[in-house]
Amino acid sequence: MEREMIADKLKNIIVEVKNQEVSGDSIADSTNLVTDVGIDSLQLINFILSIEDEFEIELDFDSFDLDHLNRFGSLVEFVEGCISKKTGTSQATDDLLLKLTGI
Repeated sequence: MEREMIADKLKNIIVEVKNQEVSGDSIADSTNLVTDVGIDSLQLINFILSIEDEFEIELDFDSFDLDHLNRFGSLVEFVEGCISKKTGTSQATDDLLLKLTGI
């Protein structure tokens, strides 16, 4: 899954969790989800559960850190890594396969 698609889905989840109090367009890679967006502890639980449902992954709390919420871009990278672990491939592998197959 492409990074941009992951970011868009995460933004949609944030907008939903925040009950439309924030616009997805206002969320940049540098956005802090706690201080800039204002996700509270209850919303955070809902946010994490929604991420797991949307991407059909299980977030590994041994590697999840609240620092991932300090920068939206860090969260996107973390989710991207979780998706790669689930599928057993990385974006680099996907890109290589596309080049080799010519699709």
